[in-house]
Amino acid sequence: MQTGAFAVTLRSKNTGHYWHLIEREYPTFRHFVIYHMLSEKYQNEQKELETKIRQLHETMEAAVQTAADAEKWIALMKQYVNPVELTAELLNTLIEKITVHEAVKGEDGSCEQEVEIYYRFIGKID
Repeated sequence: MQTGAFAVTLRSKNTGHYWHLIEREYPTFRHFVIYHMLSEKYQNEQKELETKIRQLHETMEAAVQTAADAEKWIALMKQYVNPVELTAELLNTLIEKITVHEAVKGEDGSCEQEVEIYYRFIGKID
């Protein structure tokens, strides 16, 4: 709306709120429409707070997912607490993937090879 379209504009000293009275003409009577608007400072603050709330919700959802994954891991571990032998079923249940890197030959002739194990639901443990 244009500033000139307001019949009366009131501004709160405490909060910075604007109240706009607009006079509208109708065939049988006069009617006033009241608009309430926040100052630009408060509108910007409102946008910043909405962004922070959105970020906190995303962080909270990630934490909830991490907790759920940990609970799933614990449930799996309870099933396989004291394995007698390492079976294909056990490996497939507990391990998501294993990455074997290229072997590196040392100066003394020994070979070293890095192996990364990614466990289901919790990922790689360093």
